[in-house]
Amino acid sequence: MTIRRIALDISSLDFMAVGGQIRYATDLIRGLTREDRFDLLVVGSTPEPLEAIRDLVEDPAVPCRYVQFLRSTFPGGSYLDLMRLGALLNRENIALFHALHTLIPIRARCVVVATAYDAMYELFDEYAEARCSRPYRMHIWLMRMLATRVICISEATATDVAAYWKLDPRRLDVVYPGVDQRRNSDVQPGDRTLDFPYILSPFNLEPRKNLPVLLEAFSKIRPHHRDLRLVLFGKAAATGDRERDFEKLIERLALRDSVIRTGVVPEEALAGLYAGATIFVFPSLYEGFGYPVLEAMSAGTCVLARPVSAMAEVIGDAGAYADVTDSGALASELESLLRDGARRARLGTTARERARSFSVEKMTQDTARIYDETLRSS
Repeated sequence: MTIRRIALDISSLDFMAVGGQIRYATDLIRGLTREDRFDLLVVGSTPEPLEAIRDLVEDPAVPCRYVQFLRSTFPGGSYLDLMRLGALLNRENIALFHALHTLIPIRARCVVVATAYDAMYELFDEYAEARCSRPYRMHIWLMRMLATRVICISEATATDVAAYWKLDPRRLDVVYPGVDQRRNSDVQPGDRTLDFPYILSPFNLEPRKNLPVLLEAFSKIRPHHRDLRLVLFGKAAATGDRERDFEKLIERLALRDSVIRTGVVPEEALAGLYAGATIFVFPSLYEGFGYPVLEAMSAGTCVLARPVSAMAEVIGDAGAYADVTDSGALASELESLLRDGARRARLGTTARERARSFSVEKMTQDTARIYDETLRSS
């Protein structure tokens, strides 16, 4: 059997401690080390590999090496980086390069596969400056010109990048991310790490995450459920201005004693937080995939989200939906779920069953199949 040398680039991602994209990348790398026909080279920006994959690199029995690629800091250096990366891949005799974020090499002798996560820069005015930036437009052009295959993490993403980035749909493959089903194997729906009933949601202040509407909806149902709390986990996109606006909204809605922010929760504790929630609400307006939705489903929690974008693909008929742009509509659906425990339990059971079809193993196998097909046709 021929062993093919594969390089995966995380040099634009490995500054992140948490997040869907770095989770996808590290889960994929771990999964690919179990595919005995590949020899992996991980390209990162730090002197040592991320902790999530460090054991792989340090184990001589695992076919996985790590190399640091320092990005240029001077004006125009990003273009030089594309050629420097190509030279690195040629020296390493790489057969296939997988661009896991924004770096697509120039003058590399290998074939290129890229992952597209979403087209949010094209859809929201808040990203207008980034959308018009030269590095962003260059990345899309290079993906169009040099990537043999583009892996999209949902059908919604595939539709969007075909429309906005003008990518040939015949070169697009949908491979859903997955979760490690063992993470939730020891928790059951209703297992509580907190001693009060709570609605759970991520704490992310990016405007498209739409957290203010959830706060407004929660304030409408709070008078009828005095013991209920809104628990927000994590901490993302929290600029000074956004946090000040968030605090003002908390005060205006009189939710100071009803909203709990946990900060970043260790992975081993997050499953219990999901499982103990009465309802998991994901008020986001748009997602390329939405890991928290799948994680909540995997824990057997009743999920409520917007019936569009990738959320609808992941949830299917295993969750509840509401117009999350309307606090009244969101509050009405929350109230309905809170008053119908049997429906919540039924949706939670269905969600857990559906989540099993989104596994890291399947993600890895589908990606490896795309590698094989790309290498055969090169």
